Amino acid sequence: MRFIKAIIFIFFFAFAIIFVIQNKDSFMLALNLKFDVISWNWSCSIPVYATLVISFLIGALLMWLYLVSEVLKKNKELKLYQQRIEELEEELASYQEEFEEYQDQEEKK
Repeated sequence: MRFIKAIIFIFFFAFAIIFVIQNKDSFMLALNLKFDVISWNWSCSIPVYATLVISFLIGALLMWLYLVSEVLKKNKELKLYQQRIEELEEELASYQEEFEEYQDQEEKK
């Protein structure tokens, strides 16, 4: 399965490189952004490739933040499960002691 994923990734990467090379001129075009609100006017000109890179980086940052939150949740769950395991182990040890005492009593009879 890893090999299939690697082959798919290689084909996707090659496709992306070919796409960028063939459309190099389109990526150099400027994208004009304009924001007008009552008395505040803002405008700028950004190349298309810069918007793609910025969008990718923002997406990567958001996914990283989501991953961090999930890891923190899982760590909290893991601590709860470890505490529960310790409680159950202590309970099992007490049952084993009671059982051994019961067996000793039965042997003495």
